[in-house]
Amino acid sequence: MPTIFSVFGLRFLFFSDDHEPIHIHVAKGKGSIDEKVWVDDTAVYIQTIDGKIFSRLFADFPLLRNATPAQRANFQWGKIGIRWESIDEDLNYAGFFNPAKNPCWI
Repeated sequence: MPTIFSVFGLRFLFFSDDHEPIHIHVAKGKGSIDEKVWVDDTAVYIQTIDGKIFSRLFADFPLLRNATPAQRANFQWGKIGIRWESIDEDLNYAGFFNPAKNPCWI
């Protein structure tokens, strides 16, 4: 699993034998980068293991923008990202932590 690049202490990794669609994984150190994930009426938030909090607006994601509050609150998170099974939406950490596309870091 080669590291493509590193930024802000995050390693962006590529697995050649991983599932479709083509994507990359994000890790900090040797484990998961996230400590806590939560949603409110407008955004999803991640608190990293070093205490920093980042957010992404639901408005940036059509499936999440159009989801009900109950659907948005029904998610799972793990080593590679956040999954909303009921609306078939995935938000991987590579996309979440992309500074060029994420002006709403708090």
